[in-house]
Amino acid sequence: MVKDTIEYQSEVCEILEKFQRDSTNLLPILLEVQEMHPKNYVSEEIAVFIAKYLGISIGRVAAAISFFSALSSEPRGKNIIRVCKSTACMVNNGENLLNILKKELNVPVGETSKDELFTLELTECIGACDVAPAFKINENVYGNLTREKIIEIINDYKSGVESKTSKQISFTELKNDKNTSSTNIISKNFKNYNPESLSEYKSLGGFKALEKSFQMTHDSIIESIDLSGLRGRGGAGYPTGKKLRQAKAPKNDRKVIICNADEGEPGTFKDRQFIEHDPFKILEGMIITGNVIDATEGYIYVRHEYNHLHRRLHNVVSEARKAGLLGKNILGSGYDFDIKVFSGGGAYICGEGGALIESMEGKIGYPRVKPPYTKQCGLEQLPTLVINVETLCSIATILDYGPEKYAKHGTKASPGTKLISLSGNVSQPGAFEVDFGITINDIIENLGRGVKDQKHAKFIQLGGASGPLIPKKDFDVKLCYNDLKNRGYQMGSGAVVVCDEDQNVVEYLKNVYEFFEHESCGKCTPCREGNHLIVDRLDTILKGEGTQKDLDTIKRLALHMKDSSFCGGGKTAPTALLSAFRHFNEDFSRAIGE
Repeated sequence: MVKDTIEYQSEVCEILEKFQRDSTNLLPILLEVQEMHPKNYVSEEIAVFIAKYLGISIGRVAAAISFFSALSSEPRGKNIIRVCKSTACMVNNGENLLNILKKELNVPVGETSKDELFTLELTECIGACDVAPAFKINENVYGNLTREKIIEIINDYKSGVESKTSKQISFTELKNDKNTSSTNIISKNFKNYNPESLSEYKSLGGFKALEKSFQMTHDSIIESIDLSGLRGRGGAGYPTGKKLRQAKAPKNDRKVIICNADEGEPGTFKDRQFIEHDPFKILEGMIITGNVIDATEGYIYVRHEYNHLHRRLHNVVSEARKAGLLGKNILGSGYDFDIKVFSGGGAYICGEGGALIESMEGKIGYPRVKPPYTKQCGLEQLPTLVINVETLCSIATILDYGPEKYAKHGTKASPGTKLISLSGNVSQPGAFEVDFGITINDIIENLGRGVKDQKHAKFIQLGGASGPLIPKKDFDVKLCYNDLKNRGYQMGSGAVVVCDEDQNVVEYLKNVYEFFEHESCGKCTPCREGNHLIVDRLDTILKGEGTQKDLDTIKRLALHMKDSSFCGGGKTAPTALLSAFRHFNEDFSRAIGE
């Protein structure tokens, strides 16, 4: 046995035994093994040992390590600095942040300092868009960075002190300010209690909706959700009542509900707000929904980039279990249900339900062929409902607030409220709850306090990297499903990244498609090769070497991806580019010198 395995054999075996030598737990096993190793990686020797111990091929272990960006097969420093390169950080001079770090550490990207104290990495969105530009050091998030702050942070770590400078855990304050267009129905508990105190949550009316739900029939609960007009808040906008009926229909002794907290769209951080400020509401929504669909077990699948918040979720689940709100015979209702927290591995594609489930089964996060749909055949081939954080919290709130009262907010076709993530070149970024029907102009001017540095907005991207670019002339569009659809746009996750007049559209698009190039799972050719070729052509154009032929090529690639990709990731990736061709032809013409 080689030295590395001998040295850490007992620790690795302890982790393997903790997960009962079950290969379906491959991802959490690898994450814990890496965290245990002082060099923050899974060595080849340990990977071979794990494969033999689990009775699986080394190829399967190696594939997981290479697929999930949170894992590494190369030794790294004591402190891993992950610099966000996605859209919100890019438009806030994130490249300067990277250059400062390279100079201060004397380390190129992807390398480790000679003293093995720091490894410098570029990463896609870390969900800290409201404090861009930002980076993470291990589990700590630092935002609103300047040269002075960066130098102070690095010096603290060099001296062996965990820096408190600009450390951001609780980023955004949502408030019902009469000078803005925000509201606070779903978000009413934010900043009003200790988010790990069950008694404080109860003092604000927490779990009253759960108690009420146990006095109602399952059908009447679903009818209340229908009456509220609630649609899925993860991006697809599917009617929630209909989704619950479909999830309830399959009959089985074991059924699963998975809370999808893997929000990976650049510019999106609204689900993070619930984990930070109101995690018990996530549990309450899960228990109510689990009971309605006859689920016997639940999981919160939380993105790895939120590892600084994982402990909070584990704590609130434990507190709820101790109080009899999870486990056997919840509140004397006869309903048995429990929840576990599962960490993703840093893969955008795992926000898609099938890929998410594959990763929970110890496989690479490839989307599944449909049918069968996850509601019939999901985790371990069991009927499984995958549902978004905000949607679950909305369900709990609607039962307490009243579906008719909730439906009076918003518009007739888009009733209710929505949490939006506002970032980019605005004076006041943050997450805000708004009534449907608010315009983009209102969001920028009233919630965002206008564009920074007295500049003018040029465009926004709505709904994350897979969303459209909306030019200033369309800022009167209302944030509601019908109005957006009539203009050829989609709402997506509700992210709003604002770009000012100085932003180069082609540079912005290159950043978007570098994200998709990195995050494509590689399962299908249109997405895998299409994103790579689009980045290559956009790079050629930015170098001043582009022609009309290059523009024709990337448009053709985008259309082919939209029509031929295997899953929604590849089908929606071309959205930004195709919308840019609709609205920013002058920018493309200038870029190729015409």
